[in-house]
Amino acid sequence: MANLNVRRVAHSNKFPRCKVGGETLARLRRICLEPQCRLFVCGIWVLWLDRNKNLYERKSYSGIEAANYVKYFICELDGLTERKINTIGEKEKWKAPENPTIKINFDAYFDSMGYKSASAIVARNCNREIKISKSCLHTAVGTAFDVEAIACYEAILTGIDMGLTDVIVKGDSKSIINKCMTKSIDKSQISAHIRNIQKEKVRFQSIIFHFVPRSANQLAHIIATTSLKLKEMVYLIGKVSCYAKRQLKMEQLREPD
Repeated sequence: MANLNVRRVAHSNKFPRCKVGGETLARLRRICLEPQCRLFVCGIWVLWLDRNKNLYERKSYSGIEAANYVKYFICELDGLTERKINTIGEKEKWKAPENPTIKINFDAYFDSMGYKSASAIVARNCNREIKISKSCLHTAVGTAFDVEAIACYEAILTGIDMGLTDVIVKGDSKSIINKCMTKSIDKSQISAHIRNIQKEKVRFQSIIFHFVPRSANQLAHIIATTSLKLKEMVYLIGKVSCYAKRQLKMEQLREPD
């Protein structure tokens, strides 16, 4: 409204919802945090995605798919809010697991223009030693939600291939972690991935899923982003790629809490 007022298209620059005060970016952010407004904005965003999908792929979302997308966007916003709270004070850092548990961190990087992604897995023990670091490239990936779910599934398969029985799986996608922890049947657009995770996790004696902020998932994030940019997959035992060594050293030097 402020820009329209300057251009003499609108008669007033007051915020249209409450008619009090001018429309500013800060004020708009505060209003959009309200549940109803957030639902509306996410709905508009899904309609825009549907329009692009119809234009470039000749496909369209069903009503159920669109509703699920809105729910997932809201879950991701909740996750971003939690990350912001964690970064106000001291940032959360990677912590070593207790013996004999192996901690598996996963992350993913998505190229929305090319529908490609890379998933990264890093497994470490109580001494902060790397057991395995790996990355996988994926094509024809639909959404960012699929990307994170695929990465989580890769983490589960990695643990099985290593013959682990006691693991804790951590990622910075709150919606995916929540779905992995629940025992109810998932009916979202990523239900196939969640079913695969639920099916395979029973092969562990103990498995825990835990959400962490990006600051505690940096090593996996660096491997995922760099792998996609370089278009290369890695599978390393006991070490990480050269581009991730600096981050690994920082985390190894930090004393366990």
